[in-house]
Amino acid sequence: MDKKLYELMNWPRIEALVYSEEDEPQEILGPHKVKGGTLIQAFLPTAVQMEVILKDTGKAVEMEKTDEEGFFAALVPAALAKDSAK
Repeated sequence: MDKKLYELMNWPRIEALVYSEEDEPQEILGPHKVKGGTLIQAFLPTAVQMEVILKDTGKAVEMEKTDEEGFFAALVPAALAKDSAK
């Protein structure tokens, strides 16, 4: 996994989400602005792979499976992001 992506993720909260112990999942899941772009996270236990399609460009950005339970993440660089994840 990309080191920058790894460092942006809140691992204790991700673990809590995976084990249904997270009280505020919206604070973790979905797109969130971070330094250098947009961090997009999703939890889909049955998914094998995932991608995000950017609204403005139609470009597909592959998400990394960061946890064997089905947690995915992608860091979309600021140049591509522009609030365009859907």
